Parts: sequence; C-alpha cells; structure tokens
Amino acid sequence: MSGDLVAVLVLFAALLATMVAVSLYIYYGRLIMRSRVAGAPVSFERMVKMTLAGLNANALVTAYLDAHKAGARVTLDQLEAHARGKGDPRAAVKRLVAAKESGANRSFEDVCASER
Repeated sequence: MSGDLVAVLVLFAALLATMVAVSLYIYYGRLIMRSRVAGAPVSFERMVKMTLAGLNANALVTAYLDAHKAGARVTLDQLEAHARGKGDPRAAVKRLVAAKESGANRSFEDVCASER
C-alpha cells in the first residue's frame, strides 16, 4: 500500500510540473514568436527571469521589438535597467524613435534622463 501511495504522489508531482511548464510556455509563447519573427529573439528563460525579478516581460519585450523595428540602438539590458529604476521603457523607446526620426542624435541614456 505504501508503494502505491508513493507512485501516486510521484505521478501527481510530475503531472503538476508538466502543467506548470506548459502554462508558462503558453503565457510567453506569443512573445517568443513575435520576437523571433521580428528578428530580435528573446529566450523563454530571459522572460521568466524578468518576471521573477518583478518586471513586466510583456512591456519590456514589446519596447525592445519596437526599438528594433525602428532601427534604434537599445539593448534589452538597458530596458531592464530603466524599468528597475521605475522608468517606463515603452515611453523611453517612443521618445528615442521620435528623436531618431527627427534627426536628433540622442542616446538611450539621454532619453531616459529626460524622463525624470
């Protein structure tokens, strides 16, 4: 009887772990596909790390893809640092892209400094 209980518990734990893994992949799958199609892939692990760090992975990846599409030079690390400093990465990217389109030569750091 004890062996049966252990087998059931192991099976339950495996099923639970599988459900969690599938749920996470479904949650981040859309972002993963968008980033790959845009030519700026962001890994599943990186998105999970962002979320565990208390950052909004969706907002960060969206801002990163917007910058990449516009040809603005910004890294995901820069966007994460800006978000950790309580900045708005999407707004910063919008200002950076607007500056680039207007011909102004502003760096991401300059744009972030003007936010405060």
